[in-house]
Amino acid sequence: MENFGSTIKTADGSLTLKDPKHLECYHSHGGARWEARTLYVESSGILDSFAQTKNNNPSIKKNLTESSCLSVLDVGLGLGYNACSTIEAWITGPGDKDITIQSLEKQEGLVMALISAQASWQENWPDSWKYWVSKQQLHKNCSKNHYSSTIYHPKTQACCTWLIQILDAHSNMPKPFFSPWHYVWHDPFSPQKNPAMWSPAWFCHVRENSSPECSLLTYSVSRAVKDALSLSGWQIEKIPACGPKKSWLKAKHAKL
Repeated sequence: MENFGSTIKTADGSLTLKDPKHLECYHSHGGARWEARTLYVESSGILDSFAQTKNNNPSIKKNLTESSCLSVLDVGLGLGYNACSTIEAWITGPGDKDITIQSLEKQEGLVMALISAQASWQENWPDSWKYWVSKQQLHKNCSKNHYSSTIYHPKTQACCTWLIQILDAHSNMPKPFFSPWHYVWHDPFSPQKNPAMWSPAWFCHVRENSSPECSLLTYSVSRAVKDALSLSGWQIEKIPACGPKKSWLKAKHAKL
């Protein structure tokens, strides 16, 4: 299997990698699972969205409509922590809503390592995570160069559709898979190493293809990132980070 960097144990016991090209870790030393859950899932408000039931009988599966389906853009699939944390939060929730997760990743080899369920960073993953990323679940569509999976909620049979697109997102800016993005996990390598993915043009594209109520979360609080978000029509706020970093960023559509 291709070497994607050295394995590092983070503070919560989960494993990450240090990328040999960018010389950056994929996740915080404070904890890969912790960061995925705390920054993206908990700080975004998506847990409240999962809990907003519209049917007094949750055992009855609703018709799939845009209003009953949440759409997440996962920018920088990487090692899969953010996507798997999102699926875990959804599958342990009430199961009232369908969800689509659209993950973007430039390195196909990294995706292949992920779906092997035997990559070095997956050594202590829960069995459920390994199953969600496995070849039994994720199937490749060669004509469109993406992988897709369908996961059903155990209580309601609500549907999670997970799409992994292999592309250079800045050069081939993706469109929403089902409905405008309601949540954005923005987690590429740093602005210094990957500036195109932190540009006003990119953030403008995301804004134009997201819901007016969209929440964008990211780990970077640099002045350049804040300026790029503001220039592209986002209203930003710092949110507390309960770990090595003091704060993260949360952005909403600014009222123009």
